[in-house]
Amino acid sequence: MSRQKQALPWLGVGLLFLTACASGSLRPPAEGLEASAGAVAEEGREDGLLPPVFTADQIRSATPAGRTYVWRFEAGAEVSIQRLRFLRVDDEGAVTRSYADGQEGPEAYLRWEELEAHGRYPDSTTTRSRTVVEVPFGRFEGWHYTSQGPSERTEVWFADELPGAPIRQRIEKDGQQVFFMELLDHSVEPLWSD
Repeated sequence: MSRQKQALPWLGVGLLFLTACASGSLRPPAEGLEASAGAVAEEGREDGLLPPVFTADQIRSATPAGRTYVWRFEAGAEVSIQRLRFLRVDDEGAVTRSYADGQEGPEAYLRWEELEAHGRYPDSTTTRSRTVVEVPFGRFEGWHYTSQGPSERTEVWFADELPGAPIRQRIEKDGQQVFFMELLDHSVEPLWSD
């Protein structure tokens, strides 16, 4: 499976994924982050993948109902605003809804383990380093992953303060950018029932 197809499930699950929404900013503490950061240093895993950027438990702890990501996506000449909202959460996963340029998409159920798996990269073709990255939503310390294939290069940035989706992603094919995404907003908005 190509890195692009593996990275896009966050997006394709209900949105095309990524990071953040409008009213107010939530920056939950990343409990257990030190353990995750230490685990990232492990090499040569039997499954050929680096440990996840964030564990399923870290993502779950940072994701109450109402968590919303808003991203700007560029794919070729097309630019869109994508939003992903977590409607209901439980111990196993969450019901989400995605929105593209204001159009509501279908609900989808995502398991925490699936979301964790989106942050795992092949150890043989991936480098990672600590970084500080600035996106429209803010400036964050975190991890920068670069995965290099024969004709495709994927770069992904994760913020320590926002366990879950990346805050920036760039995919190049044959040296040309084919996909770019960055976080515009992230919030938790109350979900009200009638």
